[in-house]
Amino acid sequence: MASLEKYRAWIQRLLTERAQQGGDQWVEAQTIFDTERDHYQLLYNGWHNNKRIFGPVLHLDIKGGKIWIQWNGTWLTDKTCQARSMSYAYIG
Repeated sequence: MASLEKYRAWIQRLLTERAQQGGDQWVEAQTIFDTERDHYQLLYNGWHNNKRIFGPVLHLDIKGGKIWIQWNGTWLTDKTCQARSMSYAYIG
């Protein structure tokens, strides 16, 4: 099982890479890292065709030595976590 620091680094790298791929000139992909409580999010924030865009794309927590996938609106799959030998629980 990976250490807590490895989990944190992996999650932050994953969300940062995904944020760089997402969004456009009107919708920003934002990362939120709460390393004290181990809550991590990627969200979209902006406007598209006069419509407000705001919401989580991916929400991950670290609890009890596992990565908890609280919300997954992306390509993140079981194989991604398994390939990194991550211990995880899929919630939403």
